[in-house]
Amino acid sequence: MLVVLLIISVTMGLFFGINYRQKESVVIRSFSSELSMFMVAARGQAIVDGRENFCLYFPDSRLVTEELKGRSMPVPEDVELVFADHDNLEKLVFAFFSPDGSMVLENFSIHSPEHKFLPRVDPLMGRVRFEPEI
Repeated sequence: MLVVLLIISVTMGLFFGINYRQKESVVIRSFSSELSMFMVAARGQAIVDGRENFCLYFPDSRLVTEELKGRSMPVPEDVELVFADHDNLEKLVFAFFSPDGSMVLENFSIHSPEHKFLPRVDPLMGRVRFEPEI
């Protein structure tokens, strides 16, 4: 009986340890997917309204917003948007969408303690995907 309990406890320890490490991967992957959809909506809004639309990141409040509709979404706790050319500013423009559907992306990436995702633009479809850095 003691051996069975030992085997069960070791198995449960391994199971929960693996799930805990995978949690970070799930959080950053879901955020990158949500940010991609957020940017598609911001681009669509620029086309529909016929006006420029900016996506902004506010490091202090950890919010991503788009200018035309004022939509926003929070950045999860263990995830950071890292910009190559900027230091801690009040707000950072990370994407610009014009009425003709074209876009300009700032040089940024999404980081967590163990993962880094880089934006990849599909110019034909006007979509942004985030792919893990290899």
